[in-house]
Amino acid sequence: MKAGGTDNGAADGRAKGSGRLLRGRGGAPLIAPRVIGAPGMPRKVVRIAVVMAVNAGHTLVLTPHFRNALHYSALRTGLTFVPTALAHGAVGL
Repeated sequence: MKAGGTDNGAADGRAKGSGRLLRGRGGAPLIAPRVIGAPGMPRKVVRIAVVMAVNAGHTLVLTPHFRNALHYSALRTGLTFVPTALAHGAVGL
C-alpha cells in the first residue's frame, strides 16, 4: 500500500508500460508515467477536456452569430474574440 491507504498498482503498471512502449520506439513520453498514474489524474484530465470543449463550442457558436445576426464584418468578429482568446490563454496557463 502507498501512503494514504490506496493501492495504485494497476494504474502504475499501465503508466510504466506505456512509457516503455514509447521508449522502445525511440520517443519519450510527454508526461512522466508516474504523473499519469497519480491518484485523481484521470478525473482532472476529463475536467480539463470538458472546459476546453466548452470554450471551443463558445467560439464556434458565437462567431456565426456575430456575422449573421449582428451583421459584424469578419474583421470586427475576429477583433471581438481577441479579449476572449487572451482570457482563455491566461486561464490555461
